[in-house]
Amino acid sequence: MDKLKPCPFCAEGIKVEAIKCRYCGTMLNGAPAEPKDAEHLRYLQIGHTVVAALTALFSSIFLMHVGMGILIIAAPDSFFADGAGKAPPPAMGWIAVAMGGFAVLFGWTLAGLIFAAGRAIGRRRRHLFCIIVAGLSCFFMPFGTMLGVCSLIVLNRPSVKALFEPPTPPPPLESL
Repeated sequence: MDKLKPCPFCAEGIKVEAIKCRYCGTMLNGAPAEPKDAEHLRYLQIGHTVVAALTALFSSIFLMHVGMGILIIAAPDSFFADGAGKAPPPAMGWIAVAMGGFAVLFGWTLAGLIFAAGRAIGRRRRHLFCIIVAGLSCFFMPFGTMLGVCSLIVLNRPSVKALFEPPTPPPPLESL
């Protein structure tokens, strides 16, 4: 049976050789996480939330294209007050609806992924997902690009990768 010692931070029983507490995630035995890692991850979490909100907001601008397309389809004559002009063809309306709808859907999906990655960073879960979303967030210039580059730099540190490792399950209780 492996010898156990109490974690100095959460007092749970951990192996003597452990370098990270599986219960609270604290680095132990002379292998502490860089003191700035937790702070940098907190900043990344906040940054992901802000960039997700900005992405969703700016993507909503394309709802105007959807509205204009619907207006072209439903009431093409409303574009000219005196009725003297030629109305745009309905196909133009469908193109505007399709392109605007795609842009809104893409932007809102990207915003949702960035927000989910921020929550995952805060919980120290799904490291690979966070790396992938950091690359995808580079599409949203300039804020997403800055966030993506900073995220890739921080998330690829070995000390940060160790914080994302899943905790090992507790050992089975011995029968008495």
